[in-house]
Amino acid sequence: MKDLKCPVCGKNGIPDFHEEDVVCPCCGSDLSIYHKLSDLSGINRGKSVRNKSCKYLTFFAGILIFVSITSCIFLYIQRSQINDLSKNVQIATEQNSLLNDSIICLNKKIAAQSILHKDSSKSARIYVVKKGDSFCKISRQLYGTEARYFEIVKLNNLNAKTILHKGDSLIVPEK
Repeated sequence: MKDLKCPVCGKNGIPDFHEEDVVCPCCGSDLSIYHKLSDLSGINRGKSVRNKSCKYLTFFAGILIFVSITSCIFLYIQRSQINDLSKNVQIATEQNSLLNDSIICLNKKIAAQSILHKDSSKSARIYVVKKGDSFCKISRQLYGTEARYFEIVKLNNLNAKTILHKGDSLIVPEK
């Protein structure tokens, strides 16, 4: 057994506190913490020895780190895929809306053309609605009076409160 120096007061000749719990006879310091630390670090009699508990701790710490990193990578990839999916849904929704608007516009033009062909005995033409147009404004522009707006409304099977949109086609009577 080797006598060592107390790490607290420096007194020589105390038992090896790395191997057993020791109280310094000079300063009364409990040196058992050094025994516990040496057990954890694997130091025994000044030699570096791999303790089984250190091996297990290192192994489990490695597994924990690996699982944590793998989980983070998985979550990052999953979030990236969700973001891509939501962007695709948004694009599809916008495209669907554009297609619906186009279909509505084409249906109006087809309806206007069919009415025009039905009423070929009457003299009429197609008017494409501009931004800010109303039945009264169109009547004033084409006929110089707002009084003929009801003819446009009736010819297109609409009512006077119908909201007109830019690009809509209306059948209007000739002057």
